[in-house]
Amino acid sequence: MINRTLPIATRLKILFGGATNQGAWLFFGFSCIFFWIFAATADLSFIYYQGEVKKTQGQIFESYETNLEVNERSVYAYHYRFFLEGQGEFEDVSYSSGRRYGSGDNVTIEYPAGSPDKSRIAGLRRSEMGPWAALIGVFAFVGLLWLLLKLKASIKVTSLLKRGVIGEAVLASKERTNTEINDQTVYKLTFRFTDEKGDEHETVVKTHQTRALTDNKKEPVIYNPDKPDDAAMLDALPSQPQMDDQEVEDVGMKSAIASLIIPAIVIWGNLYMI
Repeated sequence: MINRTLPIATRLKILFGGATNQGAWLFFGFSCIFFWIFAATADLSFIYYQGEVKKTQGQIFESYETNLEVNERSVYAYHYRFFLEGQGEFEDVSYSSGRRYGSGDNVTIEYPAGSPDKSRIAGLRRSEMGPWAALIGVFAFVGLLWLLLKLKASIKVTSLLKRGVIGEAVLASKERTNTEINDQTVYKLTFRFTDEKGDEHETVVKTHQTRALTDNKKEPVIYNPDKPDDAAMLDALPSQPQMDDQEVEDVGMKSAIASLIIPAIVIWGNLYMI
């Protein structure tokens, strides 16, 4: 049974390197910027206000203009306090688009029965943005899904590199897609190969860098001997690592670290915003 040595640098390069992997991290990172600015500040307090709502009087002790705008109107924050008999004093903050109140103004406070800690000034919201802003979080979800799918595919490739059988594949078809990367058309390349048992299989690669995959009549492919449909074209992998039955080429830690820069920035940025 094949069990090649897979250097850590090569493993990292496969998991995080390559145009599509880096693209997934970039899209996810970019979408997260909008998530933290908009979706994370969306007012979803309507969830708490489905039942009985209590009202009392309170007073604003601080008001100021935030750095956010909604429909070209500045968002204002109003810090207020109110007192409930037998429960003591509470402080919270509400927001509105456009200035409505100033420090010292008396206001009506509302809160879900039994939850004065979820109060708001009547007619205002508990967060900077309205509930519609939560929809922007869909882009971050799509980015995360794409990223997870790419990581799953890359993990499968590392498994193939360790235990897969090396074969030869021929180009069966080349189709133009409607996608472009860096103004270059992405093509769908279908390769056909024969496994150790003589059965024929196909594997598909979508790439805008076709030269490495079409420069020879037969191209190297690696596949799972127990499930040959799980296959990968070696020249489509980041750094195109060389291998034999004992080990996979070490692409070098410098190359691996370069592929980690974008993922590290994205992860750090999100941890910083939490």
